[in-house]
Amino acid sequence: MAGLFDINLAGLGDLLKGGGDLAVKIRQAITGQDPEGDLKKLQAELDAAQASDAAQGAVNLEEAKSSSLFVSGWRPAVGWACTIGLVWDVLVHPMAAWACAVWAPSITVPTIDTSVIVPMLMGLLGLGTMRTVEKIKGVASK
Repeated sequence: MAGLFDINLAGLGDLLKGGGDLAVKIRQAITGQDPEGDLKKLQAELDAAQASDAAQGAVNLEEAKSSSLFVSGWRPAVGWACTIGLVWDVLVHPMAAWACAVWAPSITVPTIDTSVIVPMLMGLLGLGTMRTVEKIKGVASK
């Protein structure tokens, strides 16, 4: 039974592809930019970023192997400092402020500016996630 909205979509993909090619040509004519050149630039930037990430990963691996606390211990120290700051800001400060408001209204509980520590902690958590993946895959440190 043929309905009101029966549509034959055969050839629609070719039509859209042709329209996309036409849009690229129109953009190139209007802006004077070369889409192929733009694509090559983006690929070169991506390759450079990947090479930089790989080099940083190698440095991180060598740092983690070190037995010196000043070389391999700085990440845990920063992580603990950020964690302590976040625990203060999220748990301890609100409870202390409430307790002071109830029992000692003249005391003001200090606050911490978490706009600095939260981005650091998020970066460290990203690295921690990579370490978790390494542990799951069986790469263990001594």
